[in-house]
Amino acid sequence: MLTHTHRNRLTLGSLLLALACLLPSQSAEANYDTLWSIGSIRTASNFNYASTHTFAGDSGYFILRDVESGITPTFDMQITKLESLDDSPVKTTLVSAADWLAYTGNSSILPGSRSRVLGSSLQFLDQSTDAIYRADTTTGDLSTLITATDILALTGLTELQVRGESTFDAAGNMYLYEDRSDQVIKVTTEGALSVFLTKAELQGIVGDASLSSYVSGGLAFDDNDNFFWTLSGSSFTSSNNARGSIYQRASDGTLSQALPQEEIVPVSRSDPFFGADYAAFNDLILGADGLLYLYERGNDALLRFDPDDPIETLERVLDTSQLLAGGMSSENINDFSVYGAKLTWTSFVANDGIYGITLDVPDVLPGDANEDGVVDLLDLSILASNFDGSDTPYATSEGDFNGDGLVDLLDLSILAANFSSGDSVPAPGTLITGMIGLAVLTVRRSG
Repeated sequence: MLTHTHRNRLTLGSLLLALACLLPSQSAEANYDTLWSIGSIRTASNFNYASTHTFAGDSGYFILRDVESGITPTFDMQITKLESLDDSPVKTTLVSAADWLAYTGNSSILPGSRSRVLGSSLQFLDQSTDAIYRADTTTGDLSTLITATDILALTGLTELQVRGESTFDAAGNMYLYEDRSDQVIKVTTEGALSVFLTKAELQGIVGDASLSSYVSGGLAFDDNDNFFWTLSGSSFTSSNNARGSIYQRASDGTLSQALPQEEIVPVSRSDPFFGADYAAFNDLILGADGLLYLYERGNDALLRFDPDDPIETLERVLDTSQLLAGGMSSENINDFSVYGAKLTWTSFVANDGIYGITLDVPDVLPGDANEDGVVDLLDLSILASNFDGSDTPYATSEGDFNGDGLVDLLDLSILAANFSSGDSVPAPGTLITGMIGLAVLTVRRSG
């Protein structure tokens, strides 16, 4: 009798042959609009604000809050899952307010700026309990990755103030900022904690030991494992270029000021005679085009820059009037996410839904693991080497083409549908022979 693993491996071989001749179908349109309204996401009418959101494959996960319940906001929550986003979305409540209350004993939630699907779990930060949780993406069952007690033990504090700024690296490790200890903390996928940036390092690069916070706005990694963070300024700090700036920790640990306030303000301010003379930030994220995107709320502008040359490439993507013209009832942007080639975001003020703009990503080929511009046997070999592996979450470069952290039949179908795309096309005989060989090798390895 075949085991489940053997059946899966044989199915792998069948799909390699059956899907070998399919060609890719890609489309791109530049727009900024409301992608999903609150009404199309929520399953209960009282949830009127979409906060943190993320995507995996063709599914979206949205943490919703009730922020206008009578005179006193209740901040009740639910997590909605939308499946088949590009077709006919199917909406379900993954975690209800009752589920959250029963598990945490807390009726409210203040999610961090970034959530992510890792394998079969949605991982997110909650500031109200200073903890990181996971929700099963099928059942909605909740579990705890780290608690406030874990963070207290690391920092030596007796009281915490975990901020909403959070991000993930390519391996799925999470990073957050704890305000009382002034430290950026790394949380591995297994829940191990360590200090990624110390208070001394933050104070040293900013050059001011008197600040109450050294991170405010957003955290993000680029494609080369360089870490960026923002430090918001205000009208009271407009002459201090240490504030209102963006800082960088290179992959080798070197710290630097990537973008000073004096470089940011002239770009974000659409009118040279009016507007704020300081820079403040709500979020920071790596787009699908390899550029870093941020919302500068001093002048209400969506900006972007190439992390390899921030000062020379900083530019304004959308100004206040353009943000208001695209479907939002407010120019305010809160939390970003990435869905395919789209940069998406929410607005705490507008409360209308999820918005997005399509980025120019002409060289991205689904299934091109090694990014050489063609989906070929090299990419198939990468996928086969990680197929059904346990070292999750996997990255695109390892064969995870739908963003769910796994390398499985779904990723294989993406690769097969785009096989031979790009600048060179192998002969059909070479293609089929290679696919059969890899399929047989994979079956034998599962032995």
